[in-house]
Amino acid sequence: QQPAGKSRRRSRRRYEVEVDGQIFAVESAAEAEDLIVKAREIAEQQARAEAERVIKKRRIASRREKKPLKLDAIQLKTPYVKPLGDESAELAQRLQAQLDAAYAAAARDAELALHAHIVKMQDEEDAIILLLLSE
Repeated sequence: QQPAGKSRRRSRRRYEVEVDGQIFAVESAAEAEDLIVKAREIAEQQARAEAERVIKKRRIASRREKKPLKLDAIQLKTPYVKPLGDESAELAQRLQAQLDAAYAAAARDAELALHAHIVKMQDEEDAIILLLLSE
């Protein structure tokens, strides 16, 4: 006997996520994991570049204005992630968490680099003063 009716094609679960205006589509959970890993790697590179740009700007401004280096917290703009469909909500949430973590780590590293630069400059000044006093 043959079953009656039209055969139904099994619908595939497709995940779509928008990251800063660019749409990413994946067919499976494994592809979603790959997307998250790739996005984190790219986010880490971009966040480091952005943090270095902020540090460079602050150093130039402090030299130009003859003022101490600003040690305010560094704020980096994190890319937004928007799910396109109900199935994509968890993927988008995990992706956003990874991007947030990467940008927060880069901002923290940049702040530490600023503090290390200040300490280095103070050590150099102290060494010069000691040399002058010892003569």
